[in-house]
Amino acid sequence: MKVFERPQVAQRCISSIRQMWPGAHIVVADDSRKQLQLTGYDELIRLPHDVGCSAGRNAIIQATDHEYLVQVDDDYIFTEDVDIGRMIQLLQDHDELVLAGCKCRHIRSAQRKGWTKYYADVRLEGRKLTADRPTRWEQEPDGLKWARVDTISNFWVAKRRLFDHVLWDERLVIGGEHADFFQRIQACNGDEEMLRRIWEPCCDPAPLKVASNPGMMQVAFIPSMWIDHRKKRPAQYQKFRARDRTYEQVYRRMWGISRVDRWRYRK
Repeated sequence: MKVFERPQVAQRCISSIRQMWPGAHIVVADDSRKQLQLTGYDELIRLPHDVGCSAGRNAIIQATDHEYLVQVDDDYIFTEDVDIGRMIQLLQDHDELVLAGCKCRHIRSAQRKGWTKYYADVRLEGRKLTADRPTRWEQEPDGLKWARVDTISNFWVAKRRLFDHVLWDERLVIGGEHADFFQRIQACNGDEEMLRRIWEPCCDPAPLKVASNPGMMQVAFIPSMWIDHRKKRPAQYQKFRARDRTYEQVYRRMWGISRVDRWRYRK
């Protein structure tokens, strides 16, 4: 878990993990100006101030050797609607899958709740990136339904081998890093346009190693599970978070994107 300038929020996330998944090994990467006073985690990686979410996530990956890693932001809350064990089982049952995630429910108040739109099939054509409604649905023998997709929300379980090929681009401090990361997975999985674009001079990619067998780095989305996202942005945090639009433009320049079309839904 990457944390920054929000001790109450980060502690809430850690506590929810301990409640729902007591045996989890929690690694915290902290680049706050002053180290956050947190409890309940197993390892702390103290980073220089404001190195960003990409550098923090890479630091966690490089400091651990666990077979499976769970990515979670510090303002997420684990609930009984998340079954990490079942997500891992799905990855174990399908060699071609490297990552599995679920829905994210944004909660601003008791009256204001909404679902994330970040699961989609993604294609890049010229300067236009399109995120379409998923169509590749499958079902496990126990009834679990899931889809093969290109991108999902920022909570997931991944096999260690994914990070032998893809890391986050540390130039993207906050903003654009999410889409960039999943497009790199697409490139490694054999998407010819993503792969062509990533080697163009404007992109100058972070470390990336193309998989030797195309199709063996796939992403799964499970709609029957979700994690809660309760945003809270205190002033000392917001002044840093507000830069996301700037870095979003950096990401778009890197990939040569001028237009993004996303499918939208209400549920």
